[in-house]
Amino acid sequence: MALIQGSTYLDINNFYFALMVIGFYWLVQVTENNLIVPRVLGDAVELPPLVVMVGVFIGASVGGIIGALLAAPIIASAREVLSYLYAKLWGQEPFPPKTTQELSQAQPSLEEQLKSMLIRLQSLFRGRSRLPGPEKKQAETSEN
Repeated sequence: MALIQGSTYLDINNFYFALMVIGFYWLVQVTENNLIVPRVLGDAVELPPLVVMVGVFIGASVGGIIGALLAAPIIASAREVLSYLYAKLWGQEPFPPKTTQELSQAQPSLEEQLKSMLIRLQSLFRGRSRLPGPEKKQAETSEN
């Protein structure tokens, strides 16, 4: 589309404009795939972003697209299995019961999260200054 239509704002050749669009698209994809996705995926499986990136690169080289997609879940699963085996080998409880402090720090339920989100949205919209209505405009004209 950029090659055929060109830019209506910039006064440049359509070919160079198409190259600019491709370059911008490439920059967005590189940023997303190398910075944002590993961080979000790492937070989901509780792994550092660097571990996710290295795992995706190794998974892609070994298993192609499927290997890249399954790298983070496989690493997270392997970490859990290894921590279980480590605890069993040393005679520790692999899944210790949660203390009351950990239970009190647990994430609130979905219902509580939705209620707090609704309260925040209501306070946000109440706090906004409203546009002057007809009564305010009349008061301003009568004062002058």
